[in-house]
Amino acid sequence: MRVISIKKKHEEIEKYFRDKEKAFDLEKRNEFQHIGSFKEKAEKECEQVAFKKKKVDAKKIEKLMEEQLADNQNSLVTSTYND
Repeated sequence: MRVISIKKKHEEIEKYFRDKEKAFDLEKRNEFQHIGSFKEKAEKECEQVAFKKKKVDAKKIEKLMEEQLADNQNSLVTSTYND
């Protein structure tokens, strides 16, 4: 009788730990999926930031070129009137 109850208790404990392990594995899997989603979102946001930065840089270069052209034209006009 005593051996049966010890064996039964042992099986109950093993089942308890198996159930805990399954629950842990499920939670871990869900956390990894959540982390993966955050990673994808962060990568997309980084791509968007890089694209916007390139766009801003291109506009900055365009503006500098326009200013340089205007300065060159002003210099040409000034030198024409001074000659």
